[in-house]
Amino acid sequence: MADEEQIPEEEIWQPDPLPEEEPDYEEFELSAEDARAVKAHPEASEFGLPYIDGKLRARLDVADAVRDLIDRLPEYRKHRIAIGLEDVCALTSHPSLAGADLAYVDGVLLVPPEHVDQVELLMGRLGELRAAAAQPQFRQAIQAHIDGLAQSRNYNDGGSLAGYRGSSVPAWAAEAEVFCTWRDNVWVYAYAEMDKVRAGTREIPTIDAFIAELPAIVWPEPA
Repeated sequence: MADEEQIPEEEIWQPDPLPEEEPDYEEFELSAEDARAVKAHPEASEFGLPYIDGKLRARLDVADAVRDLIDRLPEYRKHRIAIGLEDVCALTSHPSLAGADLAYVDGVLLVPPEHVDQVELLMGRLGELRAAAAQPQFRQAIQAHIDGLAQSRNYNDGGSLAGYRGSSVPAWAAEAEVFCTWRDNVWVYAYAEMDKVRAGTREIPTIDAFIAELPAIVWPEPA
């Protein structure tokens, strides 16, 4: 009987190759810097764009929007300003930049051409802008300090204690008089120091440090 033809083992039961699946994303070849700029753009905030091996990967449902952002890269990377995050917050809080298409990437503010002149103008006023941005927080903390001191003497708040000036009870009237003088001194000092911040002659302190340097009160001796 003739020998049967031997079929190589590796050819036995080999499944047909599966068709390759179409990827559910599109890749854009970009430099790392350009990829960061696209990812930092406000319009891309919810796109979730991984950057892998020099390529920015976008889901198909957002690929067109990403392509548009890439096409517009020269617009919003036209002007680059190295700036700290706190100064960015102060700068962008100015009403003239409301709605401006700015992006902040790795310590650099990316400014579109139509806002370059205004941003450069405001950069020269950073001390003033820092003070303006910080002032509401400091004002609130100072008022809480004033109210807390009044409450330590069993008054509802600073306004309540100040209302006892001229009281028929001498002890309350004396406390109110001392308190009102002290309160005035606190606000005069606070606004003078914030003027220094606006002028650029003083850095913005922490709130706790600033409260600690406020004038102290000396209560009247009990009768």
